[in-house]
Amino acid sequence: MSNDTKKQLVNKYGEPLKHLPAPMASREKIALKIYNYFITQPEANELLAEIISNTATNLKNLGNGTFQIHSNDPKFQEACLNYGSKSIINTALDENLPKAYSLLLYFADLPSYQNSDEELTEISSNMLNELDIRFSQIPELILAKNVCDVQSEITNFLNGGLQKSMTSFQANRIQEKFEDITPYLNFEQRAAGYYNISIIHRVLLGEKEEYKQNQNNAEKECLKKVLEYTSDYKRINYCLNRFGNSLTDKETILSAYRRALSAAETTNDLYKTNLALAECYLENYRPTGFRDTQNEDMEQAELHYQQALSYAKEPEKLGLLQHIAKLQLRQHKIQEWTETETLIAMKFLHGEERCYTLLKIAAQNKELSLPYLEQALKEADKSRRITKPRKRILLQKIAHNLRPIYEQQNDKEKMQQLDNILAKYNSSPNQQLNPLLKYVKKSKQK
Repeated sequence: MSNDTKKQLVNKYGEPLKHLPAPMASREKIALKIYNYFITQPEANELLAEIISNTATNLKNLGNGTFQIHSNDPKFQEACLNYGSKSIINTALDENLPKAYSLLLYFADLPSYQNSDEELTEISSNMLNELDIRFSQIPELILAKNVCDVQSEITNFLNGGLQKSMTSFQANRIQEKFEDITPYLNFEQRAAGYYNISIIHRVLLGEKEEYKQNQNNAEKECLKKVLEYTSDYKRINYCLNRFGNSLTDKETILSAYRRALSAAETTNDLYKTNLALAECYLENYRPTGFRDTQNEDMEQAELHYQQALSYAKEPEKLGLLQHIAKLQLRQHKIQEWTETETLIAMKFLHGEERCYTLLKIAAQNKELSLPYLEQALKEADKSRRITKPRKRILLQKIAHNLRPIYEQQNDKEKMQQLDNILAKYNSSPNQQLNPLLKYVKKSKQK
């Protein structure tokens, strides 16, 4: 075909369109347009990193950390076009269609649309036709336009433009259009698209006289796709909330949270994702015997609670430590449990709560009973938070466990110290230890 062959745009009936289509754009010119736009934006470093990664073998080192590449290098063009396409697709899927279409028209380098800051409120068929012809040699931006077009149908429906006439068949057609282009999208873009389509199915079923979530299979299938692809903690939670208890595929949930963990960028995301993973492993746990102490799910749950603890804020730490201690005890990790409970007692608890936790450790870890009982005695005696009547009860419990150890060791000095402390809160230490004595004396008087 000769270069002067004329191209003509026709409608579905073969009739020529009156609007004169724009000429095809060169990849080099559009790539430069994208580069010059994003290099002035906050994401400039991200663009440069992508260019360097894509053109590493073609870069010319000029020294002093400076590199050079020609705009006619196909790898440079590919990097810029891919970056521009990705940005437009993400913008569209984030439901900012005016900005997405404005970028498409701006990058098309047409004289009519050269204000990149002006977001369009309406897209005409003529504009779309111009883009199809303009990007004929740029499949990266045709893909971006296709995503925008699908998202436009979704947005029109959700905004009420098509809601009254939309049927499940038409909703499925929108989904099919999106699925035709999913092989060319990254996983998070696929997840975002399926998330948006799931809302259509949800709204359609909600319009029926009786809404039954467990019958909304079309929405569920979309949400399963979201879980399969996403690394976004918020999207995962949304899906699980929609499923309720109906999703039995626990491995899909675990895989989603593992991806979210690897993609997490903030300490808050790391905290929440580790916490969610720990809870997932606990839900998976099924005891296989009376003394099931070596269970992988419990091990993983404990690990992720520990990881969550390292990213947790101060108010969240006590609850996490209590979860960890409970898991350690269930696995008969007495030494680790002792360390965790000691941390809880000495750093997060005070007064009576601290003393009772020390008593609990002494009862569970027999090898360390003596130092923990003595610490509990000291804490109870010195504490200003505990009232005298409550101290009397607490000291009685401590003495009940501590005195037999002293007697076995024949440590008369320690027994005397114990009696002296008890005497401060009760006139008769023996009566404190044996409440029956005060009733025996009264009986003799009678």
